[in-house]
Amino acid sequence: LRLVADALPVLIAFVDTQCRYAFVNRAYEQWLGKPIDAITGQRLDVVLGLETWAHRRAFAERALSGEAVSFSTNWPTHTGERRECDIRYLPRRTAAGIVDGFHIFVADVTERTLALEAVQEQAAELEHKVAERTAELQAQVLARASTESALHQARKMESVGQLTGGIAHDFNNMLTGIISALDLIRMRVDAGRVDG
Repeated sequence: LRLVADALPVLIAFVDTQCRYAFVNRAYEQWLGKPIDAITGQRLDVVLGLETWAHRRAFAERALSGEAVSFSTNWPTHTGERRECDIRYLPRRTAAGIVDGFHIFVADVTERTLALEAVQEQAAELEHKVAERTAELQAQVLARASTESALHQARKMESVGQLTGGIAHDFNNMLTGIISALDLIRMRVDAGRVDG
């Protein structure tokens, strides 16, 4: 059992009902920077520290009550570097069904977490770029609509100008006939020919 547990890159331990480590694998030495002998027989609060124990105590109590517990947390390395972990506390029962402690399994998921955060950042950046481009396209559509409206208005004004030009030309033609008739009448009046 020790050979198998020590070969795995995860923390494996068994904790008794007094929250004392009864077994830990070699990965604990690397994770905590302490030899196995300094961990085995010690209480969780002593090994983990009071702040970490305050966060994990409720999970341990649930495991000791018979509930399988899993959670994720940031558990910095003993040198202070970031380390994200998935932790499982699995109760162990005697033949009589009584919980006599729980197994601890801890996997380092830092790389997976960092990759997920990188993907989320890229997705947020892409979403931002899409929003910017959408705003640009909307502005272009509005500008085009405004230009088309102005062009439509200009064409209407051109049509009105052509229509009024045609009416003015026709009116001018009518006036020319009337003015010519009035000129004839004036010439007759000046010549004294008013009788018909």
